[in-house]
Amino acid sequence: MAGAVQGGAETFYERLCLGLHDSGEEVLPVIRREPAREARLREGGLTPVTLGFGGPLDLLTGARLRAALGRFRPAVTVAWMNRAARFTPKGEWTLVGRLGGYYDLRHYRRCDHLVANTRDLVAWITAQGWAPGRVHHLPNFVPDMAGAASATLPAPPGKRRLLAMGRLHRNKGFDVLLRALAELPEAHLSLAGEGPERPALEGLACELGLGERVSFLGWRTDTGALLAGAEVFVCPSRHEPLGNVVLEAFSASLSLDHKSRRQHREV
Repeated sequence: MAGAVQGGAETFYERLCLGLHDSGEEVLPVIRREPAREARLREGGLTPVTLGFGGPLDLLTGARLRAALGRFRPAVTVAWMNRAARFTPKGEWTLVGRLGGYYDLRHYRRCDHLVANTRDLVAWITAQGWAPGRVHHLPNFVPDMAGAASATLPAPPGKRRLLAMGRLHRNKGFDVLLRALAELPEAHLSLAGEGPERPALEGLACELGLGERVSFLGWRTDTGALLAGAEVFVCPSRHEPLGNVVLEAFSASLSLDHKSRRQHREV
């Protein structure tokens, strides 16, 4: 996996690697150089290989990845998202591409099978010409969030405690949420996440006069505690095939309001 420093797909990759390892499988994570992710995987008992996963001029990653796979001799190699699929070679292993979105399938042309985390994605992939027997549905999983100790959210007394989490990207629709919050004077929003849209979102919050009714918490890893401290979880995404945060909110038995009802209907 290449991936960003932070994000839901990246977090689930770590969770899956560690879960497979804990169940007794031999796992070799191959990741873009990211010290914090490497440390988390090592703390879980894994020995990740770190590569560049660069652009078109990266002439080293492909050869080094092939060498690492040749030494490990896996039965199955999973290419996690586009860039990994572009670099991962065919070999004696079964090559599986894993998709969590409506990605450009040209990156996956070498794959023997594709795994998608929603049935809607499976239907979309087969509509592009992939044989149904080579496309499989495997949903995400989350830890049990019930009973987590509550974080103290920065909501003023008497305000309804809303929580939203995710990468601060336009697709996540947090600008829509801020505009809705302006119409809900009884509510306070805690927004946990980082990303390129943070300056614009902070500017919009100021423009809307939200003041102390919105708090930008940065990227947080204490998801269960945040959910335990909230009254309502909001997922305003414009585009969200299967948000891990939605599953986590369900796991915490938290009231949920989400905009992407089409994507989440099967959940």
